[in-house]
Amino acid sequence: MNRSGQIVLFGICLITVFVHAQEEQLPPTVTDGMNNARISELLNQLELEAVGGDGRWRLVLTGRAVIFLTDESANRMRIITPVTAADALTEENLRRVM
Repeated sequence: MNRSGQIVLFGICLITVFVHAQEEQLPPTVTDGMNNARISELLNQLELEAVGGDGRWRLVLTGRAVIFLTDESANRMRIITPVTAADALTEENLRRVM
């Protein structure tokens, strides 16, 4: 499996854990399911050369910058990557994303 496939699988696993917890209306806990230590472990296992820790990681995947941000106390995670260059946006689109 190539790195893109690994990241997609990783994302699906994370989403599944969070959706499952929300469906059962379980209170978020750091000891159950996904947490910063587990995410860090998975990133290391996938050998993605992620830099950071404590809920903030950055890496480059297939030439694209990827940022992972988590908040354990709120049971939240965001994965962010740019989709286009800022100079390629129209002024209207630039205003919409700000």
